[in-house]
Amino acid sequence: MNEYLNQNEDSHLEYKEALKELPKSFWETYSAFGNTSGGKVILGIKEIKNPRDDNHRWLIQGVQDSMKVIDTIMTSQFDEFQVSAILIENTDIEEKIISGKKIIIVNIHESTDEKKPVFLKKDVHNVYVREGSGDVKAKGEVLQNLMRNAKNDLDTRMLPNFDIHDLDYSTIQQYRIKVLENPKREHLRDLSDEEFLRQVSAMSRNKANRNSLDLTTGGLLFLGDSSSITQEFPYFQLDYFDYRVQGSRWRKRISSVEDNLNIFSFFQLVMQEIRSNIDDRFSLNADMSRSTSAENLVVALREGLVNMLQHADYFQNEHLIIKAYWDYFEFSNPGKMKIPVDQFFTSGESKTRNPNISKMFVFSGFSERAGSGGHQIYKASITNNFRHPVISTDNSKTVLKIWYVDYADSLRGIDDPDMKNILRFMTKKVIPVKLAEIQTATGLSRYFVDQKLRQLVDKKIIIRTGNARATKYEIPKSEEEIYANMKQLTDQLVYRPRNH
Repeated sequence: MNEYLNQNEDSHLEYKEALKELPKSFWETYSAFGNTSGGKVILGIKEIKNPRDDNHRWLIQGVQDSMKVIDTIMTSQFDEFQVSAILIENTDIEEKIISGKKIIIVNIHESTDEKKPVFLKKDVHNVYVREGSGDVKAKGEVLQNLMRNAKNDLDTRMLPNFDIHDLDYSTIQQYRIKVLENPKREHLRDLSDEEFLRQVSAMSRNKANRNSLDLTTGGLLFLGDSSSITQEFPYFQLDYFDYRVQGSRWRKRISSVEDNLNIFSFFQLVMQEIRSNIDDRFSLNADMSRSTSAENLVVALREGLVNMLQHADYFQNEHLIIKAYWDYFEFSNPGKMKIPVDQFFTSGESKTRNPNISKMFVFSGFSERAGSGGHQIYKASITNNFRHPVISTDNSKTVLKIWYVDYADSLRGIDDPDMKNILRFMTKKVIPVKLAEIQTATGLSRYFVDQKLRQLVDKKIIIRTGNARATKYEIPKSEEEIYANMKQLTDQLVYRPRNH
């Protein structure tokens, strides 16, 4: 009797026949998973198509000579003519017996950005990416994105046809003032504009003519006149939209399209707007002194803005957008993040594709030490009991959301005040809680709490574990959130001042 698998293929799962040998299409999937976000290939599964409704069934056919197939995989990935990167280790291949038939499960890791694109047959254009449940050949902008993501110096290229006259003079002066506020930069005070710009990496000496200074791409983007910027970067566009008024398309817009804005002038205007619109919320400490939540929120939003501007891929035909809503800010920039998502809020590691822009932010004092931005952003959410920030990325863009309301208020369609109080109690707990604990904390009846919890479970806002008296409830957290919470708690314990 034939046996079938129930799960369909998706962006991280591929089935392939391999009854007698490894199919050639395996390497297309190998490239696709390596260039996207990894995945599993299960060998020994035959696709059965229904011509009537185009549905698929996945027949467990098995692999006759599993050792031969596994040996082909492990040997071929070390052959540069076959693939350009090694993505499978011995522990990534598993054999299983299902209904008396042997299948092979192969875990293919995502490649590091430095080794992308993963290509086949020594042809850098023979590249695949994963789109939905299929492997698609990467062309045009998709392929160019992969190649640029492999580089960590996109803004260091010199522009021999540009000079200081392509920069915005008023921005240079504002930037100098900001840099010289730091006593450590006092030695830059008496330098000419050209020499000052060389010191901050906005300009560099021409290798052919050591007496000549050329702009770097980072210098043009950071301090340039917008008309000069768009000559080199035709898709350059920076936008800030304030959507905090209901029934309106947007309340306010700051845009490089409407004004002569470069990265630094855009940054200054947006920070003024952010600071002027953040409520100075405060609470009373035990000693009755006021502690404001506004300042560390402003720091978090500043770090989100700097992160967006210094890590963007300005060569893409997409532009940078900040959206301000009543409950959160969203920062979106073209370009894949250079470190894994699960390390952004915790690791302290920093990699940038634009080292000159990053250096200019550091010189201005608007950027903390390298790698501390994610930590600062997460710290603000913990300190203020806000919903935790999230960041996502793919080969084309990165999106960061920073909330400035708590988890309960951030949920659309949850207007019940008792339900919100239950959620507020649960967000303060690191471990799952029992119904009785929620009942005691909220003062609601057991029946009422039970009804609200059932509704929250049905909405998939919370999860229920255990049975009967062992039943507990929790708000689902990613591994990143759990680790970031523990790191924040550890930091508080380590740096807590001693009482003498």
